[in-house]
Amino acid sequence: MKNLLGLLSILLIVSCQFNGTNYNEESAKAEGQAVTDVLYDDIYKKDFTHAETLFSDQFLKITPKEELQKMFNTLSEKLGAYKSSRLVNWQTTNTVGTNASSTYVFDFEVDYDKYKANEKVTLTKENGVVKILGYHVNSEAFLN
Repeated sequence: MKNLLGLLSILLIVSCQFNGTNYNEESAKAEGQAVTDVLYDDIYKKDFTHAETLFSDQFLKITPKEELQKMFNTLSEKLGAYKSSRLVNWQTTNTVGTNASSTYVFDFEVDYDKYKANEKVTLTKENGVVKILGYHVNSEAFLN
């Protein structure tokens, strides 16, 4: 009986997962913003080939690089040249422990030559590197 209780105790301890979650840390914000800064710099320079390196493997499984390039070109044609962006909201979640993960969500108001846009950039940590998981652009330019 003692052996059975000992075995069950060991199994319980081994199967436990230890996680802690931190929300909206300034250090995580800075980590994610470093990537969005490069994204908008690439959009400004129209260096869409470099911009695609910022996107996660998960994103690129759904949206191949060729489609991403078409999207960037369409954005450039419809919205015009990038002028500036302003961060209006942000949220980060960093789970540490057995099932570690990091998620970053940034909302921007972006000025282009022809139109303004509201853009949401969602990022995740992939193999220790912050990458873009989602990129959503809303603008009146797409109503025409």
